[in-house]
Amino acid sequence: MTLKEVEKLGRKASVMFSGGVDSTLVACILLDKFDAVHLITFDYGADLFLRYARLIDLFGPERVRHDFVNIRKWWLASQVRNARQFNLVCMSCKLIMHTRSICYCLENDIFAHSDGSIREQGQHPEQMEGTLKILHDYYNDYYIDFTSPAYEFSTEAEDSRLAELGIDFGARVRVPGAKGSHIHKQPFCLFAFFDVLFSDNPFYPHSQEDVLEHLRKNLPWAKNLIDSYFEDKGLDLSKILSKRREWLGPEAHNEA
Repeated sequence: MTLKEVEKLGRKASVMFSGGVDSTLVACILLDKFDAVHLITFDYGADLFLRYARLIDLFGPERVRHDFVNIRKWWLASQVRNARQFNLVCMSCKLIMHTRSICYCLENDIFAHSDGSIREQGQHPEQMEGTLKILHDYYNDYYIDFTSPAYEFSTEAEDSRLAELGIDFGARVRVPGAKGSHIHKQPFCLFAFFDVLFSDNPFYPHSQEDVLEHLRKNLPWAKNLIDSYFEDKGLDLSKILSKRREWLGPEAHNEA
């Protein structure tokens, strides 16, 4: 799918929303392009400091919808499945978030979805360019256009853009070799804690090929989760996808 195709199908999009700088900026970017944006926050046990209320104040409740989505069961299953690859725990977690995002988009007739990946954090497996390409294709199988609109933003550009909107996260905590974080103003995750304190993060010393192999192993399993999700709801996923194909018309070009 392309964004041009998406724009034919209604004026709403969704974003994986942690409440941190990157996802908040992406939400603002999407609100410049779409009439309404759904903020999807995943509950897997981390503490969250969310700023969605500020977005509602800025853009209005009719344009900003915020949903908490529980992924604890899927998250635990993923960690058990990949226990021998604990150094890819964040990639496993993020794949579950993307998988649940696909379900959310299909349920809410959303054709455009984004995350807060940025190039400055490209050492993270889930934000490597090759990873994002695989994820784009994954979403495309379900007629969803997946993008990372803030990918080329620098740290300074992110802060500046948000400041123009009156959203101030305050000073970042800087460490050598790392982007820096806004302590007490961004969501906290136990595994990301090392990224804040140490430039040599023990969870991220991987080649892109290591990460792609991890995805190739786990994507079929993740797709089965989607199948089971709709089966449990008594919904026919093939009919949902067929309807989306009809909405797109002959321009639809994936092979789902």
